[in-house]
Amino acid sequence: MGKQTQRFIQDHQAVPCRPDWAAAPDWAQFCAKDADGDWHWFSHEPSVLNKRHKVWRVEVGKVEFAFAGNPSKGFRKDLYARPVVA
Repeated sequence: MGKQTQRFIQDHQAVPCRPDWAAAPDWAQFCAKDADGDWHWFSHEPSVLNKRHKVWRVEVGKVEFAFAGNPSKGFRKDLYARPVVA
């Protein structure tokens, strides 16, 4: 296995593919990934303004960087609500 292949595997193994809610701020109710791979916590449900925009936004509330992930063209599928704990 070449160095480039090893680096690719290491990079992709280290990147979480979903938010870890145990690491979320108490106020965070949603987590979403932008097209560039950056994940953010949101206090209110975010939206993407239109097809040209590649980031999630909110009109009100808090936003905080969560972690860096892999870029994705299908980033609009990467919006998660905080799980309900019974």
